[in-house]
Amino acid sequence: MRIAFLLAKYGRGGVERMLINTASGLAQRGHTVDYLAPDDGVYLDGLDAQVVRHFLPLKHATQCRYLRHYLQRQIPDALIVAKDRDLATALQLLRAYHSPTRLIMRPGTVVSAKFRPYQHLQRELSFWQMRRRYRQTTALVANAESVREDIARIVGIPAQQIFLIRNPVITPNLLQQANAPALHPWLEQTVPLILGMGNLHRVKDFITLIRAFAQVRRERPARLLILGEGHLRTSLEREIQRLGLSADVDLPGFVENPYPFLKAARVFVLSSLREGSPNALTEALALGTPVVATDCPGGVREILQHGQYGTVVPMRAPEIMAAAILQTLDHPLASPLLQTAVADYTIERTALAYEAMLLSLPFPPPLR
Repeated sequence: MRIAFLLAKYGRGGVERMLINTASGLAQRGHTVDYLAPDDGVYLDGLDAQVVRHFLPLKHATQCRYLRHYLQRQIPDALIVAKDRDLATALQLLRAYHSPTRLIMRPGTVVSAKFRPYQHLQRELSFWQMRRRYRQTTALVANAESVREDIARIVGIPAQQIFLIRNPVITPNLLQQANAPALHPWLEQTVPLILGMGNLHRVKDFITLIRAFAQVRRERPARLLILGEGHLRTSLEREIQRLGLSADVDLPGFVENPYPFLKAARVFVLSSLREGSPNALTEALALGTPVVATDCPGGVREILQHGQYGTVVPMRAPEIMAAAILQTLDHPLASPLLQTAVADYTIERTALAYEAMLLSLPFPPPLR
């Protein structure tokens, strides 16, 4: 098959890395894979050498012209998108030119939790747009059961009509990347290291993690690193200073290879208020690092099997989170046990699942 991936605007999140891993896995399966994205992406070096790169212009209008020519010239068997804006663009182009290309949408989070803070009218308008667009796709793919059920409720279709395919988090070179030289002096010291990772945005709720760490620090020596960048950096630094933690908490910013940090950490903490299938949590388990995670909407309980492979704590509860961190430091689960929890999250299994899904879909699809 010829399979295309579209990502019109590049960021530094899990979506970008999961699309790259999925594209690479399908290319390794012998398919012709085109990756359409701007050339400013930080993870593009991770694409398999067999993937054909198409660098998109940065302006939306010129992107649409480029995509129109690509779709008319190459006629891929499937076009896979993961963001709503890309879905809207793809629908417009495919319908305008009566393309037989099958369109696959991969929503990656619990959408209803994302829109919960919105006003009622704005939320309902967003859901209406989702229903209209998602029903025009050939297939929907969810990365966690909770995401599948959430999308099914919003779109108004049975959950069984949405494919469930795990994120391709575990790559063949994950261990090699984890063994790379240490990028921070704390990774080589004996003081227990606690790690958080993600964009410095409200949804990651690192303020709760910092407050929980303050309580841990009162009990024993420890250090906290939070990898990532975002608009809340100043407020997080202000809280660190207010709590007197400046010597023991550091925000190194965005790190392209976080795996040495994950491997060195004594505990990885996911403090989020919302997730889809949290990649950082999966990566920590794959490297045998004990975890503490919030019981947020998303796939946390699914991955941890309701606490079998890590402690699940309430959201916005620093006291309980601190107690769970201390308990995990004292009684960590064995690394081989943790690694069994994420055996399905490999790039090979994800590629096989996408291949089976695409082979099961009608071609050409009915134009709705």
